[in-house]
Amino acid sequence: MTYTTLCLKCSNPMDKKGKYCSSCLKEKNTKHKKLYRLNQAQKGLCINCGKPSEGGGFRCISCKIKQNEHYKITTQYRKDNKLCVSCAIPITNDNIICDDCKIKRNIYANNYRKEIKRRVIDILKDEIMLCLQCLKPLDRKGKYCSDCVIKRNYVNRQQYKNKLITTKICTKCGNPNDSTGSNCNKCKKKLTEYKRNEYYYRKVNKLCVKCKTPVFDGKITCPACRKINNHYMKKLYKNTENNEKE
Repeated sequence: MTYTTLCLKCSNPMDKKGKYCSSCLKEKNTKHKKLYRLNQAQKGLCINCGKPSEGGGFRCISCKIKQNEHYKITTQYRKDNKLCVSCAIPITNDNIICDDCKIKRNIYANNYRKEIKRRVIDILKDEIMLCLQCLKPLDRKGKYCSDCVIKRNYVNRQQYKNKLITTKICTKCGNPNDSTGSNCNKCKKKLTEYKRNEYYYRKVNKLCVKCKTPVFDGKITCPACRKINNHYMKKLYKNTENNEKE
């Protein structure tokens, strides 16, 4: 059915009888619902039935129980029929949530953590005696403890390196990188020369080539590094055998 009248909001041709088209009606209804719920919450009343809500929540006890039962039934039904728990889209893999809902949940979780940190800072504005990351007592001056500072520096370095690699810039000198990898050709040559000199220095001074511990049995590596190397070589040998059989 097509109607000659136009929507009062978007001025598009109407697809139903009334003043507004279907899309504008949905937007209007959602706005009205949000305003109504906010007014009810400010008054201290239940959003669903209008009764007084106990404990400063949005719903009364009876509506909370009904909502929890409904949520349990719907989640179980969606799990059995391999649907997303939040948006009810069919899922091919064994996960409960689809990829889009995962991203949304991660964003919400990050925002929630940031909000908690902000509240902690507001509470402890005058005397911040706890770490803002792990909430443990501080062992140094500043906002974070020594362990959290090391973790944050490592994460920031890795993020900075990844940015440089994506933009094709050398991580050592900062010049444009034409070769494949994280370093340019000049820095690669310097690194190889440094590694070679370090290797011969350790060999002459009877130090382990890998961990720099003193060696007394006349070999290049210490017994601990030999064990690690043997374990790694056995794994490689097994993987090659399995690939050949397949």
